[in-house]
Amino acid sequence: MPISHSFSFIFLGHPCRVELHTDNADAATLLHRYQAMFPAFSDGADAAPRFTVRIHDVAARPATVAADDPVFPALRNYFDAGYDITNQELVAQICSPEFVPDTAARNQVLAALEKDSQQGLSLQKDFLVCSDRSAGVVDAYADVASSLKEAWAFHVLNFFKIFFFAMGAVRLHGSGATSGQRALLFLANTGGGKSTMKDLFLRETPEARPFTDDSIMALRTKDGFHLYQDPVEFMRWCYLPDDALEEHVIPEPRQPISIAPAIYYLHQGDETSWHTCDPEDIFERVNQEAFFQQGFLTQRFIPQPGSATYLEDYFANTRLLLADCHCALAAVKHHDDYGTLFAKWRDELGLGGNDSQ
Repeated sequence: MPISHSFSFIFLGHPCRVELHTDNADAATLLHRYQAMFPAFSDGADAAPRFTVRIHDVAARPATVAADDPVFPALRNYFDAGYDITNQELVAQICSPEFVPDTAARNQVLAALEKDSQQGLSLQKDFLVCSDRSAGVVDAYADVASSLKEAWAFHVLNFFKIFFFAMGAVRLHGSGATSGQRALLFLANTGGGKSTMKDLFLRETPEARPFTDDSIMALRTKDGFHLYQDPVEFMRWCYLPDDALEEHVIPEPRQPISIAPAIYYLHQGDETSWHTCDPEDIFERVNQEAFFQQGFLTQRFIPQPGSATYLEDYFANTRLLLADCHCALAAVKHHDDYGTLFAKWRDELGLGGNDSQ
């Protein structure tokens, strides 16, 4: 099927392209809105893409591959050997003519199976993913109409993380505030208060600017780590109707930050207090979060081949990033007086008001 829509982006400083191979007109709606709302992620995107994600709509392709074709047991064996997948219903669904409907799709899967040291196969809900890191290409097969009912646009953009993590990037689950080249990151497990505390702090500190709301990308370079806003996070605003956007503080896309940030890992407590900690204390906590677990990372973002090595590098890069940061643990009491804590955070951003504890 020819390309129905093509979108060019600049993500983490690299030209990226999404190609949609589908007759479904709704598939492009959110990506068009994303480009209209955040043109900074498309500036300069006329350059040849370094990374390309191609989405193939299997619903629009008649099934001509037989259900007993030998490609399907080979594909199941590949998944059994390379991943710890407990959802066998999903495996059975993916390893069928529903997702490998015709000769073109079958040949691509077979090529990946035969070149298993170069190309990879992975699966997630709604997608069979063929990836080639060296070529900078992901081919993802999906029933687009069904996938549109889920977090379709998030999944499409998230495929670029297959390349970014292979380049030495890590992701932190947290929100952030900035002042110039200084950054203050609030990390927490789900429900830990990172977004709430960020919003309260920004309300009290208008000279600071929002950086992210839920996700930060850090890319390792020869000069150290650069902090980027996770471009996928901005898609959340594209799902909201226009009249609801006014209720939210939406970060402006900005250039990356090269100065090591201050990081506060938040948790709920009986009183508000904080103390400087060893970076390993932060690492141990983020290591308990769902995103950082091996089964999740390798199935979605660090697929075969070589996933064990890439995952080891991911852990090592996370430790390297944290080692350069000012790290602290903070207990936060609900509905407390945060004046002293906010003064400390303003000091972290170079805005004065240090009343450290």
